[in-house]
Amino acid sequence: MNSVIHQHPEWKPPYFATIFTTQLGDDLEGYDEASDLMAELVQKYDGFMGMHSARDEDGYGITVCYWKTEDSITAWREDLEHQAVQLKGRGGWYSKYTIQLAEVKRSSFFEEA
Repeated sequence: MNSVIHQHPEWKPPYFATIFTTQLGDDLEGYDEASDLMAELVQKYDGFMGMHSARDEDGYGITVCYWKTEDSITAWREDLEHQAVQLKGRGGWYSKYTIQLAEVKRSSFFEEA
């Protein structure tokens, strides 16, 4: 999984980022489908701005989601479908994970012509 929903140069700080780092576990039944569903569902949330996501060959992944407000993040965290998938993550999809919340105070953007 190496997907990107592009960051836009017009995003003006401050805004927020959730940083989700994961190590895949042994039982991945249904994981890809759930991951795709969550990527689709999160885009419908008011305040969601975009995301970057990547995973290496050893199963270590990082997903950064960008949000306008902390309230938007709370609403996403409390989504019932999202909570059901979180339980499956703790039930075997991930051997470990971390979630961090950061406020983006400054941002720069470069894109090769």
